[in-house]
Amino acid sequence: ALDRQTSSSLISHDWPGNVRELRNVAERFALGLPAFKQAGTVSESQSLGFAEAVEAFERSLLSEALQRSGGNLSQA
Repeated sequence: ALDRQTSSSLISHDWPGNVRELRNVAERFALGLPAFKQAGTVSESQSLGFAEAVEAFERSLLSEALQRSGGNLSQA
C-alpha cells in the first residue's frame, strides 16, 4: 500500500517520461526504495565508478535486510 505522501506525489507528477518513468518508479517502490529521488541531490553512485556503485548498492541491500530481520543473519 502507498502512504499518503507517495500517493499524492504520484498523482501530482507530470510524468515527462510517460510509461517508462512510471515503470521505473513502480520498480523502485517494489524494491523498497524511495519512489522519487530528491531533486538537487547527487547520489553516492553518481560519484563512484560502476564497480564501486554496485558494491555500495549491495552493501545497502544487505544492511537493510539485516535491519528488517532484527540482525538475524539466517532471516536476512
